[in-house]
Amino acid sequence: MLNQLLYEAFMVALLIVGFGFVVFFHELGHFLAAKWMDVKVEQFALGFGPAVCSWRKGMGFTWGSSRTRHEAAIKNHLEAKNPGLPRSGDAAATPTAQQLDRAARELHISETEYRFNWVPLGGYVKMLGQDDLKPGSESEDPRAYNRKSIGARMVIVSAGVIMNVVLAAIGFMVLFLIGYHAAAPVVGGVVPGSPAQAAGLQVGDTVLTIEGNPQPDFTRIMLATALLREGKKIPVVVMRPGVNHPLTLMVEPQRDTKNGKGLLIIGIAPPQTLEGPPLDAPEDWDKQPGINPQSKLLQPGDVITAVESKPVGVNDYAVFYQALQNSAGKPVRLNITNSKTHAQRDIFVQPRMEKFFGESTPLSLAGLQPRASIDGISKDSQAIDKLLPGDIVLRVSGSGECDNPDVGQFVEAVKQTSQDKKLVNITVLRDTKTVQIDGLVPNLKLSQDSHARGLGVQVGYDDLHAVTAEPLAGSPAAKARIPTGAAIVSIDGQAVNNWFDVRRLLLADGPNPSQPGDHLIKIGGSDKPYP
Repeated sequence: MLNQLLYEAFMVALLIVGFGFVVFFHELGHFLAAKWMDVKVEQFALGFGPAVCSWRKGMGFTWGSSRTRHEAAIKNHLEAKNPGLPRSGDAAATPTAQQLDRAARELHISETEYRFNWVPLGGYVKMLGQDDLKPGSESEDPRAYNRKSIGARMVIVSAGVIMNVVLAAIGFMVLFLIGYHAAAPVVGGVVPGSPAQAAGLQVGDTVLTIEGNPQPDFTRIMLATALLREGKKIPVVVMRPGVNHPLTLMVEPQRDTKNGKGLLIIGIAPPQTLEGPPLDAPEDWDKQPGINPQSKLLQPGDVITAVESKPVGVNDYAVFYQALQNSAGKPVRLNITNSKTHAQRDIFVQPRMEKFFGESTPLSLAGLQPRASIDGISKDSQAIDKLLPGDIVLRVSGSGECDNPDVGQFVEAVKQTSQDKKLVNITVLRDTKTVQIDGLVPNLKLSQDSHARGLGVQVGYDDLHAVTAEPLAGSPAAKARIPTGAAIVSIDGQAVNNWFDVRRLLLADGPNPSQPGDHLIKIGGSDKPYP
């Protein structure tokens, strides 16, 4: 909680600094134009209200405003130079503007006070004869703002906007000199059950146009999709590797209900590169708690040079993706070369099942659902160092109890428990041991429900153990009365070790595909197969 507060405070501070930076250049335009037009500038301030500190040439730094010191120094100088004049405090002791300016020049004291004020929201340039709080104020001083011509005043007023344009131009020049990396308009992932998958988009496709509009980078694709019309299929033209002509696919975008933003999306991910963290990554990057161990396999500077002995370049993610699809759930071997040490090694990555498109679409195979597992934990979660990535959820309780929950049941159980202001208790399978974690406080706000809190855990599927959660209502699995928590040991007489085997065997043709009951499922502890 403290870390979250510190992070939020830091972000607010960055916002204030960024806003102040823009305001500074805007006001600098007014200031420089006023000086050019020989207008007397009394203050150049960042923020509003009383001064925290100020600086004036010839007087230096002052806590608070230097105005009192400035006026006293000028009057003392005039009285010392003209002993015959009425003394300070006399009604007649009112020097003219010209006398004040001359005295300031003789003392080498600037007429302008540069100050930081207490309320850091904006800024201003205060010119003689111009007061936003008193629009009718005027001065007889020839250097006053109100004494200048209309043209001169127009130059001063418009200089702030001109300075903003100049700042934007400088910012763009600096950005492009440094370099800005925008992901190529290449499909790096297709979400199962998404409009993109239904339309036939594939990983590695380069998106040329959407509804006739060219797409130079992936950011433009996301923006173009969000601005499309709902309920209408639109043409997406792609160039596919191995195909020598463009393909036109019809895609119907849908609302993003999972993240609560309500934008139109089609269910594709940006392209990825076959490399690890950058060389300048923090030394303890892989020591952070709550990170899935598979995310730590690639070290800073690592580059994947071969996938299952097939040489690849850093942008050949489609080759890696296809190897995952063809793996049948078995680990995929990668050859690694470190760009700094040039050391080579092999690693094995375990494929995982991806969540379906949409918040309410569960992963199911003929109604069979895998149990929930913990894929990662937020550093601000109350469950950090209690739950671990890879834990398989056997039971979640709080407002109620649910054994072998699927992903949706786990999320809803935690949400309901937080709304009832109770604590969450979770039983997990960790390696081969059963571990009980009690008294977890849902402390992190859920983006899609402002009244509910979550544990800050990333929930995935226990796809490496073919143990069922509750079958979907009305599905073939529910009609076959396959119980919750059943361990599937075989399908049609073929051994099952994980959910990848379940998927492969259920998609295979059974003995009589034209009739129900194509597959016979056997579960542990039962000699009776389930049709």
